[in-house]
Amino acid sequence: MPWKVVPLAPFVRSAKSHEKSWHAEMRAAVANAYDLVQQLDQGTKPAQLSLLGYVHSGYPLGILAVDETGHGQKKRPKALRLYVYPSEEQQLLYLLLIGGKDGQSADVAKCKSAVEELLARQPPESL
Repeated sequence: MPWKVVPLAPFVRSAKSHEKSWHAEMRAAVANAYDLVQQLDQGTKPAQLSLLGYVHSGYPLGILAVDETGHGQKKRPKALRLYVYPSEEQQLLYLLLIGGKDGQSADVAKCKSAVEELLARQPPESL
């Protein structure tokens, strides 16, 4: 069964607010997230995704950050993070938030709250 991508409202809002100023970086981060979904569809476990050069782990609750590296960028891109949460049981990849590296601490805190809310809504038998 293929993985499904679920963009949460904070992701949609943050993507809209950064689209104009970080268009190339956002396009690259989204392309990397698309590749991440393909890896999941091929059987890669979420814990193994940090082996991909553009995926960063070590965040609370299994949150991952996808960066903007790659995709033939000619200028030095702004450091960008697209935060995701892979739910292996449901085969859902939640898009949590997108933001710059300079606001990373606050963004991670927001993502942690969002994942805690998602986990609280899951029925006990799926945990």
